Parts: sequence; structure tokens; C-alpha cells
Amino acid sequence: MAEYTLTEVFGAGATQTGSTLTIQKAALPGLTTDAANSAESLVVGLLVLWLQTLTDVNRLADETNRQITVTDAGVDIVAGQVDDFFRRSYAISLYKIFAIAPLDPDEY
Repeated sequence: MAEYTLTEVFGAGATQTGSTLTIQKAALPGLTTDAANSAESLVVGLLVLWLQTLTDVNRLADETNRQITVTDAGVDIVAGQVDDFFRRSYAISLYKIFAIAPLDPDEY
């Protein structure tokens, strides 16, 4: 395997240039595309895509090249000032290879 591709992380049709990233709304699972989608709905569309793609299973298939996972962290109910809210939490984990340097006599 190798690093995730742009389309695996941002959906089919995603492209980039030196200064822009273009994401196709139709590639975001569950999102009803509209000219005026809210910014939050677009973030959640990306989150749903990442929950399907950036999984522990996929990372373990190539630990060296796949360093991000998104997992469900649970649900709870939180009290607001007026209403109570059902809260869904997700964890984004970033992995970096950790290696202990061998003992080097020249460092002492």
C-alpha cells in the first residue's frame, strides 16, 4: 500500500493545485448538495467520509504510510443554557514513527 490518495481522503473528483484544494460535494456521503450548504454540513460530510476511509483497519494495513485515523469517540447529553443537546464526539489520531536512537558513545 501507500499513502492515502487525494480522492480517498477528500472524495472522488478532488483536485489540488499549488494554492487550492477542490472537493466535490457529491463525493461527501450523505450530503444533499446545494449552492448554499452550510459550512458545518460540509465539515460533517468530510467527517462521514473520513470515518469510512481513515480507519484503524486501513492504517494497520500500512502503518508506515498511513498516519491518520478518525474514530467514533462516543455520545453523551450536555446541558445548554436553554436546551439539552445530544453530542456525538469523534477522535482524530495522528501517528508518527517513534524510534529510540541507539546508544552512541560519541554523544558522551
